[in-house]
Amino acid sequence: MYSKINFSNKSFSNDFFQFSAVILLSIFPLLFFLGTALINISIIILDVIFISELLIKRRLNFLKNYIFFSLILLWITFLINIIFSIDPLNSFDRGFGFIRFIFFIMLVLYYFNINNEKYQKIILYSWLIIFSITSLDLIFELVNGKNILGFQSYIHGRLAGFFNDELIIGHFYYAFILIILSFIFRIFSNNKFNVINKEYDLKNFIYLFIFLFLLISFLIGERSNFIKVLIMILLFTFFFERKLFKLKVILFSSFFILIVIIINSNDQYKKRFVNQFINQYLENPVKNIFKSEHGGHYLTALKVYNNNKVFGVGFKNYGNEIKKKEYKYFFYINSIDPSTHPHQIHFEFIAELGLFGYFSLMFFFIYHFYKCIKQRNFNNNLNLSGLFFVFTSLLPLLPSGSFFTSHGATLFWMNFAFMCLNQKEINYKF
Repeated sequence: MYSKINFSNKSFSNDFFQFSAVILLSIFPLLFFLGTALINISIIILDVIFISELLIKRRLNFLKNYIFFSLILLWITFLINIIFSIDPLNSFDRGFGFIRFIFFIMLVLYYFNINNEKYQKIILYSWLIIFSITSLDLIFELVNGKNILGFQSYIHGRLAGFFNDELIIGHFYYAFILIILSFIFRIFSNNKFNVINKEYDLKNFIYLFIFLFLLISFLIGERSNFIKVLIMILLFTFFFERKLFKLKVILFSSFFILIVIIINSNDQYKKRFVNQFINQYLENPVKNIFKSEHGGHYLTALKVYNNNKVFGVGFKNYGNEIKKKEYKYFFYINSIDPSTHPHQIHFEFIAELGLFGYFSLMFFFIYHFYKCIKQRNFNNNLNLSGLFFVFTSLLPLLPSGSFFTSHGATLFWMNFAFMCLNQKEINYKF
């Protein structure tokens, strides 16, 4: 079990940079409920704090590693894409602004590892509290129709949570669920309790949290994010501990039986998960993908790519490009409205960045998957949580939000940082 954290420690309170960064990182999940502008401002503030500390304390050698250099190379490819964009001025802020995520990734690696991981514990305890309150609020909304602030979803069969009319709570939940489960497992590890002279491993209680959080993810009603959560948790439960196979079978069997009962007893969930999802793909999955509610977006993205194969249309230019008459047919045949992004991450990459940007990104991710798996350095499962999030985020065909928006990008690169935690090439000794 963790030892108690001493907030009165002089070395902690006297270090302005580290204290400020840890406080801001501790409340970081809350910022997503308050808007993307605050997220961006907070990341910039954290970057300034981080760079100032490295400069003043002469710790710039921390940046001399393959993670930082590979991120810089990726940023350079984004800058090249801006030059060949159909509207470089419109693309500039998103492409050039990626540099803030480079330092954000590095500061997560820095503050989560220094000082014997004491800061990591403070941050993750805070995230656990925020995530738990969010989970309870979603249950409250499910029962009462509104959350504790009076927010409610405008779509039946969906939950809004603290995001109000912006229905993205499923993506938020998806981004934090494995981080929180990893931390709960870490808290419970190596602790036992006695019941009638029999010892039980306390970490087995993690399966209760897995069942509860997985169920909440389903009840949120965001189909694609739920499938990604389910894949992540299936991978996670069979990687973080290879024992208790029977318990795992019972856990997932019970879960699937429960969701079948819920779907059959609730018309809204039946409509969303069976009529609008499962039934559409049973007959001809490939054909029906393009006939689905997102099919028009996919076809349009392919048309945009065909017109701009090498460098794409550029960051943020997709929404303007598809206003041209030549793209209206794809929206007409699928009875959908145009969007600012194609609703699928790979179609977004090829439409906005073309083959050059697409293969740059794919090479970047494959390289880091290789480095992460090769080292097998899964520190307290946080590395696994980041790895599985990045992997499921890149799954083809499943619908997704825009990858390059502040909300989506921040959650993605935060998890990418967890994937890279405690890599051997990073120097944490000063």
